[in-house]
Amino acid sequence: MSTFNFFSGAGAAATLAALSASLGIIEFDTSGKILNANENFCKAIGYELAEIKGKHHRIFIDPAYAQSQDYNEFWAKLRRGTYEAGEYKRIGKQGREVWLQASYNPVKNRRGAVVKIVKQATDITAEKLKNAETKNIFEAISRA
Repeated sequence: MSTFNFFSGAGAAATLAALSASLGIIEFDTSGKILNANENFCKAIGYELAEIKGKHHRIFIDPAYAQSQDYNEFWAKLRRGTYEAGEYKRIGKQGREVWLQASYNPVKNRRGAVVKIVKQATDITAEKLKNAETKNIFEAISRA
């Protein structure tokens, strides 16, 4: 049984360019240090690449969560090669709340060792804020 490889041959660069055009993409080393990020990701979070490159993923999360066992386990799972996906509340530049629908994808070398983590994300902040506003309106009406 053969598996189609989307990222092989001459089409790899075109495939990655297509994904990068619509998604925010950021790369981390296995410790969580930022290696690179595309323009879409930087725009969503409000930083320029030069401001975040070389810093740890922790800059995007609540400081209390950064010190938690859950956060440590999140990165341990990624290092073991486990994919993580969901909706994530992040902190953008100047403390702005940013919501991302994202997946964290461990990238393995030919020997199967995880060498980096690639996160692909879509900014869902506007949807989250609209949903919260609608919920608040319904709660206010129900209390009246």
